[in-house]
Amino acid sequence: MRPIIEAMAEDDIEQMARLRVKAFFEGTDRTLDEDMAGLRGLIAGDGFEAAFVARQRGRPIGSCLLVRTRSTRRTI
Repeated sequence: MRPIIEAMAEDDIEQMARLRVKAFFEGTDRTLDEDMAGLRGLIAGDGFEAAFVARQRGRPIGSCLLVRTRSTRRTI
């Protein structure tokens, strides 16, 4: 079965943030709450940025974020 890609919604925020924190921010000072706030800001934005979620069998399995600028903040 192929994954389905659709716009990220509020119901996706916590699960996607958990995946992102584990994959990208483990060992840093980035918190789950910070990542959730960032995703909420992205989906509520002005339309120049977008967040998508990939689902397989109804379960979120990944995300794609289209942003204007990339954060260079790295704390390890």
